[in-house]
Amino acid sequence: ACYIASAAHLMDRALQLYDKGQDWCNAEPSWCLLGGRMRTDTQLYGATFFESGQIDSWLDFCTHEIELPATMWFYPVFGYMPFNAAATAKAKADLAKSLAVLEKHLLTRTYLVGDAVSLADIVVASALVYPMKMLMDKAFRKPFPCVTRWFTTVVNQDAVKAVVGDVPLCAKMLTAAGDDGKAPAAAGGAGKAKA
Repeated sequence: ACYIASAAHLMDRALQLYDKGQDWCNAEPSWCLLGGRMRTDTQLYGATFFESGQIDSWLDFCTHEIELPATMWFYPVFGYMPFNAAATAKAKADLAKSLAVLEKHLLTRTYLVGDAVSLADIVVASALVYPMKMLMDKAFRKPFPCVTRWFTTVVNQDAVKAVVGDVPLCAKMLTAAGDDGKAPAAAGGAGKAKA
């Protein structure tokens, strides 16, 4: 539990920077890697070299496949950038594709790597806190029950909850100023982009 608290503290720092609109995507994973690697007794960074490699892969996946579309969807909603219907629709579609990858992986697993919470779970869950809380309503989450189960498992760990508090799942999707709702929904297969 102590190692989860350490990682949760790093996640808290990442969320503080995110709240301020600062670029934390590039800095925070390196902080998490440092913390995870320094605390070898915790196995937060995996029990084996193979698991460490898997964690690295999930951190890269998070940076490129989750944080980017989540940010492009979230920022206009909170006024950090102007709303653009095409960019928002693409962000939703891209995030849905990434969640489909997570869904398939989590179909037979409780955690992303190994049999306990790892750095991969903490970092990916932290990237999904605001989208799950404010953007991804029940209809958007419907095709991703394993992701929803995994997310609620991670954020309800005592040490994580002590840092981020309760994370209620989004009941009604928030929209950006100027979003009239006519853009494609792009959730889990609806509004898929043509190849």
